[in-house]
Amino acid sequence: SSSKAQKETRPQKNKVDEYPDYLPPLYQLSLKECWKELKKLGWSHVSSCSLESTWLYLRPGAPSRNRIHGHHYFHSEEEVYDFVVMHKIDGRELRGACDEIYAPVRPKIKRKLPQQQPRTGGTSIVVGS
Repeated sequence: SSSKAQKETRPQKNKVDEYPDYLPPLYQLSLKECWKELKKLGWSHVSSCSLESTWLYLRPGAPSRNRIHGHHYFHSEEEVYDFVVMHKIDGRELRGACDEIYAPVRPKIKRKLPQQQPRTGGTSIVVGS
């Protein structure tokens, strides 16, 4: 039937674009360029009811309910960008979808330097020898 043929030729609503080979990996782009490309790969943002942010930035495949902050959604483009850089989301093999598995990331630990004894300006004097 002709209506069936028409349905097959319509563009898919949720079609995800391919990330161009000529662009560097997403984690090497600026924040603004990175978010622009992530939207083409299925990331989205929705209005938030939260006092923490105006928008929720959603990974592809995020559930509509029971979302977890830092896993399914983020409060800012900066949080999204930090996630992309931390997990080396390149746009090709890794797109940031919720069903992707990433290598564990070790948190950066600030090591305390051993405290040094204060230096005195003069020579030491030994008393009672």
